[in-house]
Amino acid sequence: MPFGTIASAGAKQGSIGTSVTEILIVASGTKAQNLNYGGGFWFGGADNLVYKSNILSSWTTASYAGSANPNSKPQYWNGYYFLPTGDPDGAWRYSTDLSVTPTSGSVFEATARVSSMCYFGSTYYVFLNSTIKKYGYSSSISGTFTTVSNAAGYPTNGINWAATDGTTMVGVGDGGLLSTTTDGLTWTARTSSFGADDIDFVMYDTESSYWVASGANGKAAYSSNGTTWTQITSGLTAGIGVAINKCNGVFIIAQATLSVTTVKYSKSASSLPTSAFTSGSAITSTGISNENVYILATDGNYILLGAGKASISSR
Repeated sequence: MPFGTIASAGAKQGSIGTSVTEILIVASGTKAQNLNYGGGFWFGGADNLVYKSNILSSWTTASYAGSANPNSKPQYWNGYYFLPTGDPDGAWRYSTDLSVTPTSGSVFEATARVSSMCYFGSTYYVFLNSTIKKYGYSSSISGTFTTVSNAAGYPTNGINWAATDGTTMVGVGDGGLLSTTTDGLTWTARTSSFGADDIDFVMYDTESSYWVASGANGKAAYSSNGTTWTQITSGLTAGIGVAINKCNGVFIIAQATLSVTTVKYSKSASSLPTSAFTSGSAITSTGISNENVYILATDGNYILLGAGKASISSR
């Protein structure tokens, strides 16, 4: 899953432009591939967890206490930081404070990679990205997670990312698979509009009451109900994954180009993802890698693009 967007409760809105300041958030040569916001901190997954306060130029490494993997995708739900290791060992950790060693969570499948968590219906759900069709749930993040196996309608290759609007949970996976549930147990497979292309990310935007998703081969889509999906014409390069997020009242779709030095993006004409998307000026930076591009708006007029070694601030 080389591309995606990390967003959670507490993410700020901002604007995008072509003025770029590179910010090294981890040591050179260490990949900081994911960025998120929660509990007053910006944080991201790398060879260990990195986090910072509201000073963009100052990052501190937090204790991870687990096997190192740059593909871990931390999230923030209901006051807890959720920290998957990114390794195929079923391990994940959680904490209310990034400055202390996190606690190990319940492992329900020791041979698969934990990919995502979602807090839905007062229940914590932990998902795997694996052909092992299992996921776990618990009413307490510190409790033993009940395993659900081979649920009908559940994505064949597991779930890469899950999100909720409060009444429906949407899970997306490889091969264009997208499924929904209203009770966390019974799943319905939906036509995603992605064809056979992987879907890396899904989010629900409370401002517009629309769902959006992004994935491989330059594709992104929107839905008003989580069940019926329509592709967005982004004008970006096919063959490369894209990231999507809501910034400064409009939706932004971005991708790093194969030149490894620029990020191209397009934005919606209104606050709805159904409106036409127009291309913006390319953002140039030596810190951007075509392996990853993540969008996360920061305070004020900034947007943070996390890619490879560095995060990119633009205004």
